[in-house]
Amino acid sequence: MTIAFEGAPDDTKAVFSPFASDMSARKTATTSAIVKTVISEFTPVDVPRLSQLINKSNQFNLTTRRRSEAEVAALLDAPDHDGFSVRLRDRFGDHGLIAVVVCRVEGQTLDVDTWLMSCRVLKRGVERMALNALALAAKRDGAARLVGEYIRTPKNALVQAHYRSLGFTEDHGRWVLELNTFVEAPHFIRLTTPE
Repeated sequence: MTIAFEGAPDDTKAVFSPFASDMSARKTATTSAIVKTVISEFTPVDVPRLSQLINKSNQFNLTTRRRSEAEVAALLDAPDHDGFSVRLRDRFGDHGLIAVVVCRVEGQTLDVDTWLMSCRVLKRGVERMALNALALAAKRDGAARLVGEYIRTPKNALVQAHYRSLGFTEDHGRWVLELNTFVEAPHFIRLTTPE
């Protein structure tokens, strides 16, 4: 499964501001910054980059679970795991593979084992777009809920409110999003056909 998203056209020349307090200001900035985003399942050719991101990303890394290339390669055929990566190209260039999500299927729950992103592309709406892809994958797998975990480290305070900001509710140290009430998270990236 490959999904491509492309930023909506926008005449404005507003400078991107990740600190914009209202969504309309963030929309103006975000649509002018993002050009194309592609979400795809893990592929063998991406294993080295996936492992590199998993082992080096610290600030936007919710659990900091590390995996070798062999462990990442094993995920390709693991029947109880799902994973996808995100690539991003914007007006500043092609950023390549910039995000990784790994989930475990546990009955009616899709458990988010790993969610990380390169810090150079934060606050552009990719987090919300990834949530929508995650919810789609969970529904496809017959899950009723997403469950995530934030494990604090000295370097990842940046994402301590990540799940709360996406509509998850805390339940005994874990973050839960019931899919029967899930409404697609707003982002300013529109779906296009992959190349």
